[in-house]
Amino acid sequence: MAWHEHTGETTCLFSDFFPARFSKEYFQNIAERIQDDFKPLSDHPELMDLDDFPLRMAYVHKDLEALLILGLEPVCFMLLTKGVAERALLEKVQEQTGLAFHVGF
Repeated sequence: MAWHEHTGETTCLFSDFFPARFSKEYFQNIAERIQDDFKPLSDHPELMDLDDFPLRMAYVHKDLEALLILGLEPVCFMLLTKGVAERALLEKVQEQTGLAFHVGF
């Protein structure tokens, strides 16, 4: 499914593109800021390697309402939700990551 096929769905949101210069520390800082609400899936390597879509980072929301993922090519986060993304969840994720999330690129 191409990105433009998601344009009417608020269950698949993309963050702003990362700054031109970012480092391992950039992602570590984000991981620290989201740790109260998101838990890493790194304990489940089978979920981190999805053949055509290998993941660099993947976190599940504490209430199992959302996944925050970063693909192998680190350009932006993708937030996948079970249903329409609730405003409170979206605002919290944006605050924690420091990035705006929106439908499509």
